[in-house]
Amino acid sequence: MNPTHRRAFIASIASYEDEEAASAILELHDMKLALSLSVGSVQCTVAIHSKSNERFIAFRGTEPKEVKDWLVNLRADLISIRGIGNVHSGFYGAADQLFIPLVEYLNGNPSFDSGLATIVTGHSQGGALASCFMIMLASNGYNDQVDGSVTFGSPRTFGKDAAKWYDRFWGDTTARYVNNNDIVTRVPFGKSIISKVLEKIIPFYWLLPVGYKHVGKMFYVKANGCPPTIVVNPDRWTLFKDRIRGRWLDLGHAGTDGFNDHSMNTYYDAMCVGE
Repeated sequence: MNPTHRRAFIASIASYEDEEAASAILELHDMKLALSLSVGSVQCTVAIHSKSNERFIAFRGTEPKEVKDWLVNLRADLISIRGIGNVHSGFYGAADQLFIPLVEYLNGNPSFDSGLATIVTGHSQGGALASCFMIMLASNGYNDQVDGSVTFGSPRTFGKDAAKWYDRFWGDTTARYVNNNDIVTRVPFGKSIISKVLEKIIPFYWLLPVGYKHVGKMFYVKANGCPPTIVVNPDRWTLFKDRIRGRWLDLGHAGTDGFNDHSMNTYYDAMCVGE
């Protein structure tokens, strides 16, 4: 696994924790906590790895027992951002709560321009917030101060035009990790043959959250254990075969394969982070 991507994942793990626990997790991986920021239910961790001159801005994902997190997820209507396109209203609104505090911190921090590469990251909802934060940075003239993004299990976040706008700035430097049958990466729905058929037969189909697209390069984690096999932008046939294999291997395990594959622990094991 790419070392920078691995450190991004560790920062994403730390983002779920309080300052003490986050510091302990980061120290185990030669990283240090630079900032723990929280506004409402939105939480962000900034971690630094001095040896590689890297800084990670990690957004926390959904906490299963946090009602406000689920309200953010369910606000799945697309809102129009001038000059950019349509964006998931819940994710964009949540990221916006931290935009000014984060930018103020970074601008007021002498290390911001000290040569550290800055990577924006997150797991689950945190990945979606990371993508929205990237758009906010670019639209406010900060795109040259951030080097890329690495997300894990991120849902779709943008409409067609916003996705193109994002990829124009960050498409080549965004790694979007998908673990086998992770169901969260398949929602909100995109445009497909099935969606077009449903549109014809379901009343008020236009009210459903559809028309979403992913951004960046897909880093697909195959269902074969360690050492991990990670395929960049796999074709549909490769995805189909491996996802069938993943469901077969999951038979007999508790829970549903799609939800199991989304958890941080499963990503940790599938990518062999601890190896």
